Amino acid sequence: MSTLKIHRNIIDPETIKELVDFFYTDKSGLDVRPDNVSKNIDWSKDSWDKLTVKKILDQILEPGYEIEYWMGMTRADFRKGDTYFPIHADTGAGKEKQTIYKNILIPLELPKEPGLVGTMFFDNYWHGPMAKFSKQPHYECGYDLPNRHGGKTFVKDLRDLKEQAVNNPASITDWAVDNEFLEMLEYLIPLRLTRQNHPVSDYRDVINVTDKPFPEDVRQKYLPHIEPEDLHGLSFDQCYEWSLGDAISWDRPQIHATASGPTGKLFLTIFTIHNSRKNS
Repeated sequence: MSTLKIHRNIIDPETIKELVDFFYTDKSGLDVRPDNVSKNIDWSKDSWDKLTVKKILDQILEPGYEIEYWMGMTRADFRKGDTYFPIHADTGAGKEKQTIYKNILIPLELPKEPGLVGTMFFDNYWHGPMAKFSKQPHYECGYDLPNRHGGKTFVKDLRDLKEQAVNNPASITDWAVDNEFLEMLEYLIPLRLTRQNHPVSDYRDVINVTDKPFPEDVRQKYLPHIEPEDLHGLSFDQCYEWSLGDAISWDRPQIHATASGPTGKLFLTIFTIHNSRKNS
């Protein structure tokens, strides 16, 4: 049974504009990577951004919710980038270790290019620690790194690229090797080693998993960037098409992914726990 709830038109255009302007002008709490930028909201202070977002959350969540604190920060972020989030579940430490509650997503700015901008939800659930689901080889320190030609090059191990950049920079053709490039690698490597979802290739513990192929027509419509084998055994729930003014919420164990379409969107994402609620 789907846990997705779409809260239509609950955020007025003026508030959206203020949030967008705040993201672009206030430089505190930024995490700048080659393919995306995020900005963390400090939930310990009654700042303008916290109070504005809290007013929205109070409309759609039960009393008693809290923002999850993880890896030294509250899990409330502005995000903008060119990344497709893979099939994943945002379960934090896992259902057995904390009272995970709702994810909230608030669209703030849509790409200028035409096409579907959406989030794909599956009728499948995961109760373990936060995870991404794929049958493809996993590279612990891999990264799709934007290159100097306007595309991206997949690097299997950023540590190897850093060693090559230090010892034989002339052999690197996809990037200009300078201090900025080396500093970027220094920044990305520990993030990849500590802040990515646990890879799951065996789906046996996924709730509602089957041995049936995922409908190819649905894959072609919403997820052509994902290989059929990665979707095998999963079931389609629905695809939410982003609309400014909406907020959406869903139970954190529900598995989801970014739908294919133009990137460059700006949004808020918030992960919550609920100490007074026993999850079923």
